[in-house]
Amino acid sequence: MTNTRAATAATPTAEAGESPAGPVGLDLVACHHTLSGVGVAEPARFSFADRVAVASAAGFGGIGLTWLDYEHLLARGHSPAGLRTLADDSGVRVVEVEFLNAWWADGERRAEAERHERLVLDMAAAFGARHVGVGASVSPEAAPPHDLLVERFAALCDRAADHGLLVGLEFMPFFVLSDARRAWRVVADAGRPNGGVTVDAFHVGRGTTDLVMLGEIPAERIVALQLCDVAADPAWPVLEETLGHRLWPGQGALDLAGLVDCLLRPGAAFPVEVEVLNAAYREDSLPVNAHRAARCARSVLAEAAGRGAGG
Repeated sequence: MTNTRAATAATPTAEAGESPAGPVGLDLVACHHTLSGVGVAEPARFSFADRVAVASAAGFGGIGLTWLDYEHLLARGHSPAGLRTLADDSGVRVVEVEFLNAWWADGERRAEAERHERLVLDMAAAFGARHVGVGASVSPEAAPPHDLLVERFAALCDRAADHGLLVGLEFMPFFVLSDARRAWRVVADAGRPNGGVTVDAFHVGRGTTDLVMLGEIPAERIVALQLCDVAADPAWPVLEETLGHRLWPGQGALDLAGLVDCLLRPGAAFPVEVEVLNAAYREDSLPVNAHRAARCARSVLAEAAGRGAGG
């Protein structure tokens, strides 16, 4: 899904009063890691109050939150009701709660997964979240058989449904559900109406998923689209790149407008999210990163809308 556009575009800044609404009528969402200021295994560097306020100022309608950060906030004395009030007062909704990795596991890992799930479901209830992000972070060699993945995913969807949640299963090229077709097969075989697929542009661009595969997934079963970009010639292994070297949408080699255009079919109702994990960007201020994220995503959506109008 690459194109030949050079990654030299100037970084835009948000304009006051602009609203980066998604192309399907849902607000743009800043994923947790886009605003955290830290790596994936740490609680956010910025306060929750600052994150929701800055996200709102940048024009985001929603944000994401991890169970790790939620646990840290509670340990520091915040209450679920108090956190919800901060979000509500800013006009920003916690749309996405994440990330559940071992819902398929047994033994000690299962016990840990159940604790994480309880945190995620509690967080979802506190904030009125829309969906939970999940993945199967296990190699093909160590993964359980397909039928067990289906059984465990169906059970997870049932538990999430009790909280009014959608479940977005994310495919990743370095794990067992390596492409959109494999992820959709689990979702389809599970047969749960609240189950669907989350599409992360990084995993499309660095994997084997193509637009044909994505077109096989019913539009209404796309839970979320996560935007980022990648360098034309990466200097890192793919796992290292995804965790620390993603680029702002439109700043790299991916045809993101084409991806958006592919997914915007009748029945689509997904939020458009920005998920950029970049070690260098973490050195910048929270407002700088929030405004860049919103404006870059808005530019991609405008390009996609232009293509649709022209074709």
